Amino acid sequence: QMMQIIVNNLYRKKEVFLRELISNSFDALDKVRFASLTDPSILDPEPDLYIHVHIDKVNKILTVTDTGIGMCREELLINLGTIAKSGTRDFITKLSGTNDSSSSISSQIGQFGVGFYSVFLVADRVVVASKCHSDPVQHIFEADTGSIQVFVDPRNSSLSRGTSVMLYLNQEASDFLKEDTIENLIKKYSEFIMFPIFMWSTLDDDRKEVAPHWRRVNRVSPLWMRPAKNISATEYEEFYNSITYGHKRERYAAPLGWVHVFAEGETNF
Repeated sequence: QMMQIIVNNLYRKKEVFLRELISNSFDALDKVRFASLTDPSILDPEPDLYIHVHIDKVNKILTVTDTGIGMCREELLINLGTIAKSGTRDFITKLSGTNDSSSSISSQIGQFGVGFYSVFLVADRVVVASKCHSDPVQHIFEADTGSIQVFVDPRNSSLSRGTSVMLYLNQEASDFLKEDTIENLIKKYSEFIMFPIFMWSTLDDDRKEVAPHWRRVNRVSPLWMRPAKNISATEYEEFYNSITYGHKRERYAAPLGWVHVFAEGETNF
C-alpha cells in the first residue's frame, strides 16, 4: 500500500529520486565532517568526502556512492526501514484521503522519512551497501516493492566508509541511463552543494570522447556561504551563468553587475 502511494501521490516527476539520493548523501557527508571535528580518526579510512554517480548501461544499474558517515545494521533498519515504523500508518491514512496541494504533501515526506523510497519511481529493486566508522562489518539493505531484508555483505568491506545505493532500473526509466540526463539533473538539483559530485564518464569538460574517468559535475561553489572579499569576478560570472543556464550556450552572457548582501532576517530591495 505504501509503495502505491509513493508512486502515485508523493512525487509529480520521476526525476526527483536523484535529488533525494544526493540529499541523503550530502547529509551523510556533513555528519562525518562534523564528527571529525572532535574525532579526526573517523576520516582515517577515507579522508576525501565526495559523491560518485555511476551508470551501468549493460545491466541497467544506476549507483550513487558517498564517503559519508555510513550506517550499521540498526541504522539501516531505522533510516531506510522507516516504511515499517508505527507512525507510517498514520501517514498512509492521512495521505490516502488528502486533497492537499503538492507542496503540502511534499512537506510531509521528510516528517515520515520516506524520501528514500522515491527510488521505486524508477527501480524495481534497490540494494544499499553501507559501512559506518564504528563497525568493521559492512551490511546490505535490499528492497523491492514487496519485501525488505538486511544482512551482512558477503563481499566483506567493499567500502572504506560510507554508503552505496544501487538502483536496478525498470523499463520505463531507461532515460536515466543517459549520461547527459543524469548530469543535467545533478546540475538542476545539486549544483551548489559543498561536496564534489563525480560521474563515471567518457566525456571531458568540452564534451569530447576520452578514456573513462571520474569527472566532476558540480563545479560552481555556493557563493552565499563565502565572504564577498574572497570571491573573484570570474566566480560571480560563473555563478550567474549556472543559474541562467549559460552553460548551454556557446558564448556566456556576462551579467550587468552584482550586489553581494549578507544579512539575517528579511531583506527588502
